[in-house]
Amino acid sequence: MSNIHDRPHLRFAYTLPDMGRSSEIVPRVQSESCDHGGWLMKCRAALVLLLTSLFLVSILAVNSSKTLAAQNGGTADDIYVKGNKTLQAGTGLLVSPLFLRTERRDLDYSMTYLRGGYFLTDPSEKRFLPRGNLEGILQLAGMSVTEGFGDYMVEFAVLLRYNMVYPGWPIVPYFQFGAGIVYNDLYKDRTQDLVGQSIEFSPQASLGFRYLIGRRWSLDLEGMYHHVSNAGLDDRNVGVNAFGGSIAATYFFGSAPK
Repeated sequence: MSNIHDRPHLRFAYTLPDMGRSSEIVPRVQSESCDHGGWLMKCRAALVLLLTSLFLVSILAVNSSKTLAAQNGGTADDIYVKGNKTLQAGTGLLVSPLFLRTERRDLDYSMTYLRGGYFLTDPSEKRFLPRGNLEGILQLAGMSVTEGFGDYMVEFAVLLRYNMVYPGWPIVPYFQFGAGIVYNDLYKDRTQDLVGQSIEFSPQASLGFRYLIGRRWSLDLEGMYHHVSNAGLDDRNVGVNAFGGSIAATYFFGSAPK
């Protein structure tokens, strides 16, 4: 017979009985909630998103050749030219917590963004990086809470993206990082300690790729890490660590392949 103290997730409280009765100390067992179902569902969703992304990348990589690029009317080297501009619109879903500090309160939200980009350099070989170029980006995003507390967040962010550009490739992988300012109504919920004020900060980073489908267009897939906190300006500053993904489309301005 197993010892009751060896059972996981049990809390014990001892109550002394009334005077004049038995002097034995009687244990009172209280079950502690241990529901990890929501966390497991989030992990599964993230895994499905990752596998789907890898599957799409594999399919596109198999079909990405110079012949296909010529049929589509453009390759990365033709479009990723210093001075060219981009307009990217996308939407996705972010989940928190997922991999970090999973004991924190849930906050899941959809994100819809509009990004304006400017190619700062021409593609070139780099010493410690793949061949590519830099892109400066301004982002305006609206977020709607799907699970958790509050209703919305609005963000303005500045991002720096590195595009991996190779001759003849219609696929352009990229990574980016940056930070923004977030206006929100989450702070009004006094039962939570993640977000403490109406203005918060949002460091973030992403991995993704563009698939060129013409002289001016691409379809994009991106995985994102999104943090929200106030840098200690308020006592409630536990912060949000959200992971998720988005799909998008990009239009290219400037010189195009003939």
